[in-house]
Amino acid sequence: MVLVGGCSVTTHFGDIAHLTRHVDVIVSSDDNYLTAGGGVSQAILRAAGDPSVRAEMEALVWGPADRMNRPLSQLAAGDVVNTSAGTLDADHILHAVTIDFDRNRYP
Repeated sequence: MVLVGGCSVTTHFGDIAHLTRHVDVIVSSDDNYLTAGGGVSQAILRAAGDPSVRAEMEALVWGPADRMNRPLSQLAAGDVVNTSAGTLDADHILHAVTIDFDRNRYP
Protein backbone atom coordinates (compact mmCIF):
# COMPACT_ATOMS: atom_id res chain seq x y z
CA MET A 1 0.00 0.00 0.00
CA VAL A 2 1.15 3.53 -0.84
CA LEU A 3 -0.36 6.85 0.18
CA VAL A 4 -0.96 9.22 -2.73
CA GLY A 5 -2.47 12.61 -1.96
CA GLY A 6 -4.09 11.28 1.20
CA CYS A 7 -5.53 8.19 -0.51
CA SER A 8 -4.24 4.68 -0.02
CA VAL A 9 -3.38 2.82 -3.22
CA THR A 10 -2.98 -0.94 -3.26
CA THR A 11 -1.90 -2.81 -6.38
CA HIS A 12 -3.16 -6.33 -7.03
CA PHE A 13 -1.60 -8.62 -9.58
CA GLY A 14 -3.55 -11.30 -11.41
CA ASP A 15 -5.98 -12.01 -14.21
CA ILE A 16 -8.29 -9.02 -14.58
CA ALA A 17 -10.96 -11.20 -16.16
CA HIS A 18 -11.14 -13.35 -13.03
CA LEU A 19 -10.99 -11.02 -10.05
CA THR A 20 -10.90 -12.79 -6.69
CA ARG A 21 -12.00 -9.72 -4.70
CA HIS A 22 -13.80 -6.45 -5.23
CA VAL A 23 -11.63 -3.54 -6.39
CA ASP A 24 -12.45 0.13 -6.73
CA VAL A 25 -10.69 0.66 -10.07
CA ILE A 26 -9.20 -1.31 -12.95
CA VAL A 27 -6.72 0.60 -15.11
CA SER A 28 -6.58 -0.04 -18.85
CA SER A 29 -4.34 1.42 -21.53
CA ASP A 30 -5.80 2.24 -24.92
CA ASP A 31 -5.56 4.47 -27.97
CA ASN A 32 -7.25 7.86 -28.29
CA TYR A 33 -10.30 6.24 -29.91
CA LEU A 34 -10.70 3.76 -27.01
CA THR A 35 -10.93 0.91 -29.50
CA ALA A 36 -9.87 -1.77 -26.99
CA GLY A 37 -8.41 -3.41 -30.06
CA GLY A 38 -6.06 -5.84 -28.37
CA GLY A 39 -4.09 -6.93 -25.36
CA VAL A 40 -5.15 -5.88 -21.89
CA SER A 41 -7.73 -3.30 -23.01
CA GLN A 42 -9.53 -5.90 -25.13
CA ALA A 43 -9.44 -8.47 -22.31
CA ILE A 44 -10.88 -5.94 -19.86
CA LEU A 45 -13.71 -4.97 -22.22
CA ARG A 46 -14.58 -8.62 -22.89
CA ALA A 47 -14.53 -9.41 -19.17
CA ALA A 48 -16.78 -6.40 -18.47
CA GLY A 49 -19.36 -8.23 -20.60
CA ASP A 50 -21.74 -5.31 -20.80
CA PRO A 51 -22.44 -3.39 -24.04
CA SER A 52 -23.08 -0.25 -22.00
CA VAL A 53 -19.34 -0.03 -21.19
CA ARG A 54 -18.56 0.13 -24.94
CA ALA A 55 -21.29 2.77 -25.36
CA GLU A 56 -19.74 4.84 -22.55
CA MET A 57 -16.33 4.58 -24.23
CA GLU A 58 -17.73 5.74 -27.57
CA ALA A 59 -19.53 8.68 -25.94
CA LEU A 60 -16.27 9.78 -24.30
CA VAL A 61 -14.46 9.76 -27.64
CA TRP A 62 -17.11 11.29 -29.87
CA GLY A 63 -19.26 13.31 -27.52
CA PRO A 64 -22.85 14.15 -28.38
CA ALA A 65 -22.17 15.12 -32.01
CA ASP A 66 -22.59 12.77 -34.97
CA ARG A 67 -19.47 10.65 -35.52
CA MET A 68 -19.28 11.72 -39.16
CA ASN A 69 -18.86 15.36 -38.11
CA ARG A 70 -15.79 14.72 -35.94
CA PRO A 71 -12.62 13.81 -37.83
CA LEU A 72 -10.48 13.65 -34.67
CA SER A 73 -10.96 12.04 -31.30
CA GLN A 74 -11.57 14.38 -28.37
CA LEU A 75 -8.96 12.40 -26.43
CA ALA A 76 -5.18 12.76 -26.61
CA ALA A 77 -2.16 10.91 -25.25
CA GLY A 78 -1.99 11.28 -21.49
CA ASP A 79 -5.76 11.65 -21.00
CA VAL A 80 -7.51 9.33 -18.56
CA VAL A 81 -11.27 8.77 -18.65
CA ASN A 82 -13.64 6.80 -16.45
CA THR A 83 -16.38 4.29 -17.28
CA SER A 84 -18.43 1.83 -15.30
CA ALA A 85 -17.01 -1.69 -14.98
CA GLY A 86 -19.90 -3.71 -16.37
CA THR A 87 -20.04 -7.16 -14.80
CA LEU A 88 -16.50 -6.98 -13.40
CA ASP A 89 -16.26 -6.92 -9.62
CA ALA A 90 -15.04 -3.32 -9.69
CA ASP A 91 -16.57 0.12 -9.44
CA HIS A 92 -14.82 1.76 -12.40
CA ILE A 93 -12.48 1.26 -15.34
CA LEU A 94 -9.93 4.03 -15.90
CA HIS A 95 -8.89 4.16 -19.56
CA ALA A 96 -5.45 5.75 -19.96
CA VAL A 97 -4.70 6.98 -23.49
CA THR A 98 -1.20 5.74 -24.33
CA ILE A 99 -1.36 5.96 -28.13
CA ASP A 100 -2.58 9.03 -30.01
CA PHE A 101 -3.19 8.15 -33.65
CA ASP A 102 -4.31 11.66 -34.61
CA ARG A 103 -1.28 13.49 -33.26
CA ASN A 104 1.35 10.71 -33.52
CA ARG A 105 2.15 11.02 -29.82
CA TYR A 106 3.03 8.29 -27.41
CA PRO A 107 3.65 9.37 -23.81
